[in-house]
Formats: sequence, structure tokens, C-alpha cells
Amino acid sequence: MKPPLLLIACAVLVLGACGADNMADDTENDCAGHGEYLHGHCHCERGYMQTADEQSCVELADIDEPDAPSDEPDGPMDEPDAPVDEPAELVFNPGTQTARTRTESGGERVWVLNGVDGMSVLTVENYESYGGPTTPGTVTMTAQETSYATCATCLLYQTGCTAHDDHFHCSTTYMPRAEGTVELTALGTAAGETFSGSLTNIVFQEVTINQQLETTPVPGAQAYRLASWAFSAALTP
Repeated sequence: MKPPLLLIACAVLVLGACGADNMADDTENDCAGHGEYLHGHCHCERGYMQTADEQSCVELADIDEPDAPSDEPDGPMDEPDAPVDEPAELVFNPGTQTARTRTESGGERVWVLNGVDGMSVLTVENYESYGGPTTPGTVTMTAQETSYATCATCLLYQTGCTAHDDHFHCSTTYMPRAEGTVELTALGTAAGETFSGSLTNIVFQEVTINQQLETTPVPGAQAYRLASWAFSAALTP
């Protein structure tokens, strides 16, 4: 389940939005069988998006979108031209890390971790249904991982973020280039267990992501290198 429009959920700093008191009505709506109902609205599976009232999920094919160019690739995006400037060093020291796991409608497991450093959010998402590991191991950032439409172990770095209910709205989004690694050291499957790992030599490039999840690098934008970052959080209920 990859949420359209990058709605980053369940950071604990959002007025306790992931607390038990807010989970009471989550089972009353199944989001048409294509999403998870949390805190009053649907978080839709990849390939689906919220209806206007946020109470159901519909196929993206049912939403009127501008015609895409006929030569638009379906697979991972092509490697961008080498940037003129070297990536700037990124220092990320989150004051908050939260994680959760769930199963998609087909039974495959998803892990999501959010680190929040002021108005910046770094998200690690691991999708079994796209080939993400279910046991500890190392993932190399290949071309597949540079697009939100195809990534299995997805990294999203976002800036200019403001809290909105149980998620964030952010002004700028970055995804990795095809370099660096993600090591997953623990992939718990129950509340209280741990989702943890580390990032090494990840270069984040600014991208745009449309409602079809197609990912396009922003020409000439500043890139950032994250030399290393270790993440770890106990899974919430």
C-alpha cells in the first residue's frame, strides 16, 4: 500500500494522533477493500486514491488526469544526467521516530518508519509485495528504488513539512539516486517489536511524484548526501 500524494502517517508529535483513543473507529470503514481506515479517513493502497470526502478508495484509472505523453516509460525512471554541483552534506537528527507494520489486502506485509527533525521528515517504507525483504539484510539502491512507482524499499526525504491530522504536508520531496545502501536489521511483525536499520551513502535528489506515482527528477535542483543514519523504533499497535 503506497499512499497517493505521499501522506506521511503516524508521527507521534501530531498531538498523539497514533494513540489508542484515536483508533476506536478505524474498523468501521474498509475503504472499499483497498485501503486502511485510520483517524477518520482512508489511506489507500497503491493504484488507488481517496475520494473527495476521504471515506473510500477508487482506482486511479477512474480519476480524470491530464493525458500523459505517449512515450512516458512504465518502469523505473531513467538515471538523470550527472549534476553540475556535488551533493551537499545532509545532517539528519530526528527528535522523533515512529514505526508501524500492517498487511495489505493480498496478505503481504508493509513496514513504515518516520523520523522527524523539525520541519523535515525522512521515511523508510518496505513493501513485501514489491520485493522488499522480510528478514534482515542489505538493499542496494538500484534504479528500481529511485521511483515511488516501483520501489520496494522506499526512501522519502521531505522538507517544509507541516502537521495535518495524523500525517504531514510537505513542500519538497526527495528520493534516492541509484547509489548507497539500506541495511535492515530488525523487521518485527507485532506491536512492541522493532523495525530498525541504517542508511549509508544515500544521495537524495529532488523529485515530483504525480497521482500515478510516476517520479521525475527536478532539473538543476540541489542534491544532498546522507553519509549515514541509523533508525529504530518500536512498532505501534
